[in-house]
Amino acid sequence: IVAAALALRLFASADPAARAVAGFGSATRTALWVPLGIVAGLALYFGQGAPSTDPVVIVNAYAQVFVVSAAEVLVCWAVAASAVLRSVRGPKWLMIPVAAVVASALFGLYHFAHSPPFNTVAMVAFLGAVGLLTSMFFFLSKDVYATIVFHNFLGVFGVVQALAAQDQLAGFQSLQAPLIATALLALGVLVMADRFLVRSKSA
Repeated sequence: IVAAALALRLFASADPAARAVAGFGSATRTALWVPLGIVAGLALYFGQGAPSTDPVVIVNAYAQVFVVSAAEVLVCWAVAASAVLRSVRGPKWLMIPVAAVVASALFGLYHFAHSPPFNTVAMVAFLGAVGLLTSMFFFLSKDVYATIVFHNFLGVFGVVQALAAQDQLAGFQSLQAPLIATALLALGVLVMADRFLVRSKSA
């Protein structure tokens, strides 16, 4: 998270408009799109056939994957996709799909470093395709916080599905304080990195 914020700070020092392109826009935009990200994410989770409808399980899974989701969105979309948009010349109608494909491909490829079953060629290709949903949300919302909220539900589905397949959901049926604390810490790091690195007056 911090490394991505440092990269965005460098972008902003060369071009102040880079912040908005990377999804760091107004608080009003964030306040509007975060609830939409929650609604869209839940709709996607339940629309795929939710492996569990227990709200406690969902909250625990959401907290578990939040740190990784935040880093994924920052690296693949806020940094990589915005870099493509700013550095490659061409009409916006063409460059946005190019940036979306680049970000989604990076998201899929990173899973080769993940644990089974997420590091197989078939799964990487599938996740790259799934990443296009996050790309679509990112370019519609133009907000990194809302995109993280939405994207995290994609991870929730995968984690809960894997737990259900291994008959391990019982351990998630009570609130897991360490997971929630870690997610809140990651959110705090993101907010601080936003305030003091990405949107720093000296950037």
